[in-house]
Amino acid sequence: MTNTDCCPFFIEWSADSVHPSADAPAGCKIVHFEISGPDSGELSRLCKLLDLDVLVRQNDKPQLRARIAGPAAK
Repeated sequence: MTNTDCCPFFIEWSADSVHPSADAPAGCKIVHFEISGPDSGELSRLCKLLDLDVLVRQNDKPQLRARIAGPAAK
């Protein structure tokens, strides 16, 4: 695996499809997101080039990590 395994990708939704943010369950949000890989300097450079505000860490293998918070169970 290389750092490009952690690179963001972009999806262009067709005009006749509902975007997931429009019909997803309410109340969830990303509270932490980070990218890590063996060349954190290159990942940082790429994220800056793409104007992404994301935490980049050094790691032996490429990873995307997210913590998602949802509404409290009743």
